[in-house]
Amino acid sequence: MHYPDTTAALRALPLFSALEQPAHTLIADSGRLQAYTTGETVYTAADAADTLYFILRGRVRVARASGAKTMIVDFYGPGEMLGCCALMNADCMPCSARACAPTEALLVPRAALTAAIQSSGPLGLRLTQLLTAKLSSAHGRMEQLALDNVDKR
Repeated sequence: MHYPDTTAALRALPLFSALEQPAHTLIADSGRLQAYTTGETVYTAADAADTLYFILRGRVRVARASGAKTMIVDFYGPGEMLGCCALMNADCMPCSARACAPTEALLVPRAALTAAIQSSGPLGLRLTQLLTAKLSSAHGRMEQLALDNVDKR
């Protein structure tokens, strides 16, 4: 599905569906829609961590490189958020992201999301719940890698 504007895109994302009007307007006015072709870079490691990416359609692979090796961190699809380090006031992205399929995303500047959180208590709570779930999932994957044998993984 193609979204005609940021307002329509916000309404499609569960995180923002019940957002109060002032916060909704702030994010809609500050955000922008971005389309990516398959294989196109969404962001690279060391890019400024000042934007959150909300996937509207498509799929994005996040990976981290070290020398000649690359580790896939995760895949993200519709309704999911990536670039979470922007919420933590990180200076730069620790990983790179690349579209695995034609992808459309809503890009929201950290400053706009921070202002919306300050004006909307429920948004801050929903973001905290989302980040907690992501952390729990990451811990589960680390446990699997550390404790399970290769056949079981």
